[in-house]
Order: sequence, then C-alpha cells, then structure tokens
Amino acid sequence: MAKAVVWGGMLIVALSGMFYGMKALNADSGELVGYAIGAPDDSGECEVQIVVSMMSTARDSPTQFTASGKPDWDHWLDGHFILKDDAGTTVDLRKGGFKCNDIDEMQAGTAEFIAFGKIEDGKTYTLTYVPVVGQPEQYTKTITGGAKEFRRENFDPDY
Repeated sequence: MAKAVVWGGMLIVALSGMFYGMKALNADSGELVGYAIGAPDDSGECEVQIVVSMMSTARDSPTQFTASGKPDWDHWLDGHFILKDDAGTTVDLRKGGFKCNDIDEMQAGTAEFIAFGKIEDGKTYTLTYVPVVGQPEQYTKTITGGAKEFRRENFDPDY
C-alpha cells in the first residue's frame, strides 16, 4: 500500500512538472525588432529607424498597391509598426533604404527595408509591432528620443 502511495505521488509530481514545463515553453517570449535612433538635430528632432525583416512581410504581405502595381509599403507600415507619443499622437513612418548613418545592411542582416520616422529628443514613445493585422498578437517597447545605436531588442507581448 505504501509503495502505491509513493508511486502515485511521484506520478502526480511528474505530470505537474510536465504541465508547468509545457506552459512555460508555450509562453510568448516576445519579438526581436532592430532599431536605432539618430542624434538630435538643431530643432531637437531625432530620426528613428526600424528594421522591417523579410519574416515580417512574409507573415502578412501588403494588401494595397500603388498605381504602378508596387506594394504600398507606407500603408503596410501604418498597420504593422505603430509609434505613438505619450499624448497618443501617431508618428508617421515611411519606407526607406539602407543608405543611412545608423543602420546598414551588414548590421540589419536579412531585412526588407528600414522604416523612418521623426521623434522629439527626450520624449517617451511607445512602439507597437503587429505581426498580422487583425490578430490579437502585438508587441510593445517604450523608447525615448535621443541617440541610440542600432540594436535588436525584445518587444514584450501586449495582448
């Protein structure tokens, strides 16, 4: 009888450990997003540069196209990378290339393009990355205007 109780207890402990282990493995650990913030100019504005990876565009491709038939990347950016200040004002982001001072192709790795925007020096912003528009998953990071070298940082789940 004692052996049965001991084995039953061990089975309960093993199953509980498996349950909590699977829960930890399946938890959303966030998304890595690369970005840089340029030094402020004379008017106190900084250029924020966000790397848009090929995986981002593959998950949810552009659905709107320009008159010439090319993807409307600025429209795509509006739904996938949302940068807002503390007052809730959205910062306009636009598609750009790799010929900039803060991020180059070697740093970014495999990327589709860089998104550019202007933020104020010292002001706090919330950058939200939405992998697939219409799905609940989104990832956020608080950033502050001011020179910040290129880095990939983990954006925490926010859903």
